[in-house]
Amino acid sequence: LPLDSLDGLSFRQRLPDGPAFYRGAFDLTETGFTFLDMRGWGKGYAWVNGHNLGRHWSVGPQRALFVPKSFLKLGRNEVVIFDLHSAADATTAGGKVQIWDLPGLVRG
Repeated sequence: LPLDSLDGLSFRQRLPDGPAFYRGAFDLTETGFTFLDMRGWGKGYAWVNGHNLGRHWSVGPQRALFVPKSFLKLGRNEVVIFDLHSAADATTAGGKVQIWDLPGLVRG
């Protein structure tokens, strides 16, 4: 199935069991190269402002996805995460996604 647009997705407040899309937003006063912390998520894909960042998987080896400066904009930015498994940690998955300016901040 082609996934050309995320516009038709339906988002809910409760955490579902199994595969699901999660959406969140963050505001920026300046842009730069950054990293999306994927600890606490299972296995799937992530997008920022409609740009595919790639795949994530809890077994690693990476714990973060690179977000190029050109994918970000001043003001409101949207993150969409597709996870194949139930949210491993409800505080992180489906609740909070951390954004870092250095990859070394997401060790562990």
